[in-house]
Order: sequence, then C-alpha cells, then structure tokens
Amino acid sequence: MATTFILVKPATSNYNGTLFNKIRVGMHIDEVLKIEPSFEYDDFEEVYCSPKGIFIETDPIEHTVLWISVYVKELDNEDFERGNW
Repeated sequence: MATTFILVKPATSNYNGTLFNKIRVGMHIDEVLKIEPSFEYDDFEEVYCSPKGIFIETDPIEHTVLWISVYVKELDNEDFERGNW
C-alpha cells in the first residue's frame, strides 16, 4: 500500500480527544485493533493504516499510540488551497 502523508495537525500526547469515541493517544495498539480491526501495519511507512484514511504511529518499544493522523480527502481537490471545497 503506497501512501502519501500530508500531516496538518496530528493528535499527540497533549491531545485529550478520542478517535471513534474510543481510541486515544497512549492506548496500546492491541486495544486499538480490537476496537477498529481495519488497521494494518505498513512496514515501509512504519505506521498502522486504515482504509478509512486514518494513520497511527506507535512507540516501537511500548506499542502505544504516539499520534493519530486523519487524512482529509478534500486535500486532493485542486481548489483546496483557495478554500473552495
């Protein structure tokens, strides 16, 4: 799966919100996969990817969520920069 990342503002350790009202920064990846089994690990990018446009990077030792990034499909719109989306 080839992926292009455009990170506008990923959720990091200072973020207290949740993804799907359940997934949060600091959570163990095993818990994440129970909640949302669509995530697959991308060896090249070294992140978990979901076809829903969500990417999660985990700590390589603790296997906890470091950041959550949500792809905004409107970025592909040629008028995105002008706010026409």
